[in-house]
Amino acid sequence: MRRGVLVARPLVSWNTDEARTGIVAAVAGGLPKVAPLVVLDMVGFSGPADGLTLSMLLLQEVRARGGCCVVASGDELWMQALCLSQLQQVVESCATVDEAVEAALGAGALRRSRVPRILAMISGGGRSLLNLLEAIDRGEVRGTIVHVVSSGACGGVERARERGLEVEIVPGVLGSDVFGAMVRSRQIDLVALAGYLKLVPMLSGTGCRIVNIHPSLLPKFGGKGMHGRRVHEAVLAAGETESGCTVHFCNKTYDSGGIILQRRCPVYPTDTAETLAARVFEQECLAYPQAVRKVLSSLGFSQP
Repeated sequence: MRRGVLVARPLVSWNTDEARTGIVAAVAGGLPKVAPLVVLDMVGFSGPADGLTLSMLLLQEVRARGGCCVVASGDELWMQALCLSQLQQVVESCATVDEAVEAALGAGALRRSRVPRILAMISGGGRSLLNLLEAIDRGEVRGTIVHVVSSGACGGVERARERGLEVEIVPGVLGSDVFGAMVRSRQIDLVALAGYLKLVPMLSGTGCRIVNIHPSLLPKFGGKGMHGRRVHEAVLAAGETESGCTVHFCNKTYDSGGIILQRRCPVYPTDTAETLAARVFEQECLAYPQAVRKVLSSLGFSQP
């Protein structure tokens, strides 16, 4: 602390919710002692995804106390935040810095109050989709599934329609133009792959994130063709004593994006692919709503 500025330079890992909560609490505790200006110094640190989450949490805490928070970063962390929160377009449309600050504050408040819009994508029975929908209904996730895309006719299509969801069947691989138009026209904030087996194109300039859930502890037992029963058979064949699920961001290759969270479960000597799949799915039902809530919160949307 010097000259009314609180400089926060975390010297501990921030890749868990507990660590980030501790850092934010420490900063909040120091605010009454200085003028409410905080600089989060992240120069030289790696892990932009975790750093982005910490930045957004700290920004929300400081602003809630009437202060101002800035981030010093040696990478493209803050540009990612501007793009993901769709503030880049707001800032670029302003003639002066003062106008940009006022516009950004207003846009942030609007986003916190707005219910995020989710596009779900399926290829099978739709269990993960229904699990996410039930979490929303229970109030565990603040969001609304406004559209469902299926790669073909499947049980999940009928289940989604029975729940009153709008469903579109798009066979084959989605082109970037079609996918982009779908996301933009419906103002999608988050794309949730819920058993979708095709590779989705990456989009730029939309501000939405794409997440997926995989039934193993990535990077183990992932990649093209590794889905469903094949994954559990591979886990058993490898003699693993532990399995679980992984929620991750999507990129241009299968199952290799940044990990959001993982949940674990034991593998027993008597397990079959079916019994292991059932135990892993129990963890998926907990992991996916938790991860979706975490991502939406990092994008600035108010969550339970």
